Amino acid sequence: MGNDPKKTAEGLFEIPDGDLDKGYLLGSKCKHCGTVSFPKRKVCPSCLANDGIEEIPLSKRGKLFSFSINQMAPEGFKAPYVTGKVDLPEKVRIFTVITGCPPEEDALSIGMDMEMAFEPVYRGKNGEALVGYTFRPARADGSQAVEKRDLLRCASSLVTATYYMYDSFLRICAPCISSFFNSL
Repeated sequence: MGNDPKKTAEGLFEIPDGDLDKGYLLGSKCKHCGTVSFPKRKVCPSCLANDGIEEIPLSKRGKLFSFSINQMAPEGFKAPYVTGKVDLPEKVRIFTVITGCPPEEDALSIGMDMEMAFEPVYRGKNGEALVGYTFRPARADGSQAVEKRDLLRCASSLVTATYYMYDSFLRICAPCISSFFNSL
């Protein structure tokens, strides 16, 4: 229990064994009319039944319904950041922070596939990272979208490797090539 991540709020999601990859949102389903809700409820918002409400895990994938790029941030967040609404297959619309893409309008499109992730979303008053659910663009094959910082690291490594290869070429091969052409 000591290794469990600190949550932004209780009752919205579960993170079994503290493994962020196993996390899921907690919804409720009415046994009378079948309405699914998030966050979970004690009374069905459709038929008003207060019995027969069961807790269910919600899907980890959905479609982007809308989004907004926020230029001002509350305490603990860094602007700009993206928020949006994601429609899940259970006919539930989730308000969420969107990560995994730059905070630019052309990075997202309405209707695109999104995938849930659990990650630190802000720092609490004591400076500790608080974990919450987010959604990010998903690839068609189900793998996680590549984040911009990963691409930058890869590009940086490629540039560094290219520089060292070129430098080695100049130090080792250039004198030989120069001698060859001078002898012609």
